[in-house]
Amino acid sequence: MTENKKKKSLVAFVLALFIFAATCIGFMNYRYDSLARYPYTTDEASRKLIKQYLNKEEINYIIQYSIAPNVFVAFIKEDRFNIYHAAQYKELSQIRWEDSVSKIVNMVEDTYSIMDVQTLANYLYSYSYEELKGYLFNQDAYQENTSLVHSPLSTSTYLHEGYSVGKYVPKDLITLSSNQQNEEIQISKQIQMPLEQLCSAIQENLQSTTYCAGLKVANGYISYEEQVKRYQNGIGQKPGQDDHQLGFSVDFRVSGIEDAYFEKTIQSKWLKEHANEYGFVYLDQYPSNHLRFISKKLIEELKSKNTTFDEYGAQLTQ
Repeated sequence: MTENKKKKSLVAFVLALFIFAATCIGFMNYRYDSLARYPYTTDEASRKLIKQYLNKEEINYIIQYSIAPNVFVAFIKEDRFNIYHAAQYKELSQIRWEDSVSKIVNMVEDTYSIMDVQTLANYLYSYSYEELKGYLFNQDAYQENTSLVHSPLSTSTYLHEGYSVGKYVPKDLITLSSNQQNEEIQISKQIQMPLEQLCSAIQENLQSTTYCAGLKVANGYISYEEQVKRYQNGIGQKPGQDDHQLGFSVDFRVSGIEDAYFEKTIQSKWLKEHANEYGFVYLDQYPSNHLRFISKKLIEELKSKNTTFDEYGAQLTQ
């Protein structure tokens, strides 16, 4: 064999070897399963979703930390899905089972850097997500430098300057019935019965033929928007920090008597002596016709500790 033929044979051999090796590598790559090391048995649909929506780094992450597919597959198609927040999605979905997967993902992604899932869930027990999101990201001047109250649903909640409920609207608002004089006024359903009992008692005790002995409810629940108008006119507390927004307070009025003279009426004197018996108290920063329901049980607790609701509230917020 000549030298030239030897070189050609060697080149052909090397070329054939290269083609063989390339074919083998290509075949292996074709048959390579990126989830081969994944410690969980997954159905074919889940495997396809994982491979479609997760990149190589993310697949390595779920393999390295043994993240089960049932933790994240339900959320994987969402636009804002982040595999590194999968545990938070799962935790929140177990608490907020009625919310869509899309809402779960958005809520976690919106608040991930601000609060943990349990704190978020606690707020969502009382607030709608729109109310919470509005407070967190769209504060106006009245809400700046305030803390969001955790439990506005509780009749023991004490609201004052520096503690806001944002644009919260109680979920149990009802309209006062016609025998309570004003169809426009709303209150929390939690105080409906105590208010009716108080009105029946004062009417009976004062031997009046007029419902509630002539007492009329001038104000009940006041919305955030209405508070802004009132505050700009020098009335009430800062919006979001007014006791009326909780739905547990009423301002009484006596027909024909100006509010400034309410304290001199027989009805006011009766209320000062007996309102506690029906779960209502007076608050220091409000006028004498403003009564706040906190429950008879809490009133008894405060009496046993020789303290007032204002003092109790101040201790809670220190």
